[in-house]
Amino acid sequence: MTSRSLFFKYMKENTKQRIWNLALVLLLCFFAFPVTTALWSSTAFRPENLNSSLPADLALAQAQRDFTRDMLRMYSMKGGALAFMLTIAAVVLAASGFAYLHSKKKTDFYHSLPIRREMLYAVTCLNGFLYMAVAYLGFLTIAAVMIRVKGVPFDWGSLYLASVEHLCFFALVYMTAILSMLLTGNLVVGLLGTGVLFSWGPVICMTISAYFSEYFTTFYGDDSFLLALSERTSPVAWYVKACMSSQPGRMALWAMLAAAVLFLLGMLLYRRRPSEAAGHAMAFPITEPIIRFLIAVPSSLLLGAMFHSMMCEDGWTVFGLVCGLLLVSCIIEIIYHFDFKSLFAHKRQLLVSAVFVGVVFAIFRFDLFGYDRYLPATEKLASGGIYCDLLDPDATSQYHSTVEYTEGWYGVTFDAMPSSTLADEMQISDDQGLELLHTIAAQGVHDAAQARDRFLRGGGRSYDLEEGDEAFHNVTIAWHLRNGRTVYRSYRVNVSGVRAALESVYDLDAYKTAMYPVLSLSADDVAGINYKEEDECSHVKLAGADVKAALLAAYQEELKALTSETRAQEMPIAEIQFKTNENQALIQKLRDEGGNYTLFNHYYYYPIYPSFTKTIALLRACGVEVGGTVTPEKTASITLSYQGVAVSEEEMAPADTELGQRQRKYLSDDSRAMLTVTDPEQIREILAASASHSVVSLNPLTETDCGMEIVVDMKRSDTKFTVNVGQLRSSDVATGTDADAFETADDGDLDTFDDEDAYDLEEDEEVEEEDRGSFVRNFYYGQIPQFVIDEFGLTPDIMEKNKV
Repeated sequence: MTSRSLFFKYMKENTKQRIWNLALVLLLCFFAFPVTTALWSSTAFRPENLNSSLPADLALAQAQRDFTRDMLRMYSMKGGALAFMLTIAAVVLAASGFAYLHSKKKTDFYHSLPIRREMLYAVTCLNGFLYMAVAYLGFLTIAAVMIRVKGVPFDWGSLYLASVEHLCFFALVYMTAILSMLLTGNLVVGLLGTGVLFSWGPVICMTISAYFSEYFTTFYGDDSFLLALSERTSPVAWYVKACMSSQPGRMALWAMLAAAVLFLLGMLLYRRRPSEAAGHAMAFPITEPIIRFLIAVPSSLLLGAMFHSMMCEDGWTVFGLVCGLLLVSCIIEIIYHFDFKSLFAHKRQLLVSAVFVGVVFAIFRFDLFGYDRYLPATEKLASGGIYCDLLDPDATSQYHSTVEYTEGWYGVTFDAMPSSTLADEMQISDDQGLELLHTIAAQGVHDAAQARDRFLRGGGRSYDLEEGDEAFHNVTIAWHLRNGRTVYRSYRVNVSGVRAALESVYDLDAYKTAMYPVLSLSADDVAGINYKEEDECSHVKLAGADVKAALLAAYQEELKALTSETRAQEMPIAEIQFKTNENQALIQKLRDEGGNYTLFNHYYYYPIYPSFTKTIALLRACGVEVGGTVTPEKTASITLSYQGVAVSEEEMAPADTELGQRQRKYLSDDSRAMLTVTDPEQIREILAASASHSVVSLNPLTETDCGMEIVVDMKRSDTKFTVNVGQLRSSDVATGTDADAFETADDGDLDTFDDEDAYDLEEDEEVEEEDRGSFVRNFYYGQIPQFVIDEFGLTPDIMEKNKV
């Protein structure tokens, strides 16, 4: 009982000594919660800030909902300002609580009290945390009552759960700052040490990433591992990550456990901390060389990498390394000894640091471990995966984006899958497939060696194409080794030598299964099917679940049978989206909350090629006019203009010739006249030799021309077409936020194909179509009509420069 009584008595006495700490925390929380809530409510409910387009009662109800949502978000883990306040408060409370350790008189006084050191330490730590916790929860409760009175009902549990999460991270930052105070004997040095503990992990990760990126040409720069490491080695970075996370609860729990570990470590240090350490820079002399090394070496390496990234010369890199090491080492010595005469007090330690820096630099500069030359032996491989932007340039964003619900008008975010993750999920394990990957990687190693050599000689990160070469493309390969490791490499590959290998990889079943998630869907996974042509989306009206299943099966069969040879000969004519149940549920949620669900019209669409005859037939049976948007019969005129690579005077024919005059009229940067074509036969010839610009990027295996711009103007018509009434009622259309909202595939179509549900739930209306608009197309390379070549004066060299 005596010990317990003494503990609480000292808590009370410690609070008297730190009364200004308590006052500061109370003041901060008072302004952060009740005052902020009052200011926000005062602004939100002013008559001029209400929605004037709604009746007064509805406008007030909307303002109440918005006010409640905004305040709860501000006080949730998404509240960045609140996190910043708690971080600053944690440092202030830690520094003030243990400030007596930096004064010899105060240290002698406190350590002469008949109180065990463990109790002194525990009470000081606990008081600082309780000041913040009590003030935070008390004033948050007042603010919550104000929100409830002014706003709408909300989940109190979520509000208090967020406060607990914030306090967990406050504890972590607080204990980290206390640890710095215990390791130092001077307040200023303690604050500097706090900055070091906050930033050392991220700086190390930044340095590692910088050297891999600078010196290793085949390094895959996803940095997900280093980013995760930097977040977990800094309490502040971890806090920031939690604020951006949709599920911070588990992170908060780990943060509290880490804070508990730091509390125990701090207690051990406090027990062993000599009283005479007060006034010295470091409380434990044994830590001085360790800390010097851990700060000086990364600083030197980072400064060297910065100079190399700016100048790309070894001389400047060495200059940065030397300057960084000397400056940081000397500054640390001055801080340690408070004396400028101690700049080079530890020459041997400086020499050890210099040797270490030199070794690290040499490893990266000369690739001593053969990072860029890595090619695994075939017998060590279990499987492999590949991503190449020549084969499927938009796959990571179009097919593999992860959709996440967010607050605000946009409602959702789409995060593209890293190419390394896509390659990692691919399991090419047969001997033929692994041999193909080995061939492609060998070409990548060869090209990387040449690029590295030019780069290290100051030539920049260039990949030079020789005559007859096609282009360089990005290739990411994941090697799955038999020992369980996965090794990633990223190459810029000259596809001239490995195009056949890449096309053979595309024809592998393992490649398509990983690349196209639609191949793994079942009919039960699909809520609806959408169609896109010329970037205009529409819903496919299905007669029943059997039609849906048949259409999915037909597309899967034809996509799986698609070969690289076929892709080299034809372009997609449209796109199709198999909308999953999960996405449909999210679309419905966005519609209910007024979010922008039309964003789904930009993702998860797959190409439809002319050879997909079964798919096309089924779509036409559902009333979809596949390939019918732009036809010669519907075209009023076509406007042609040259928008390609600049053509110099030397490349043009003499100005006094007819050819030269036409070239200067159409190709010169000062002119670039346009040609309007209205002849039906010429229109037919142009359309047959071109593809929609909206699908050109889907298939780089078919070569196209990027020089000639084709703008197709459609005829005006009295034709009737249907628009879903639900589309016309959507808030997006009403506010004019999206011009394509009338065409959106996700308005009013919620059918999940129950046995009795065969049609859309909302009625359609007929409206007059006034103008079909304009569409942009690209010529196939080598198929530009002769009359266009003659009129524009296009030469083979000019057309070659614009080949894509």
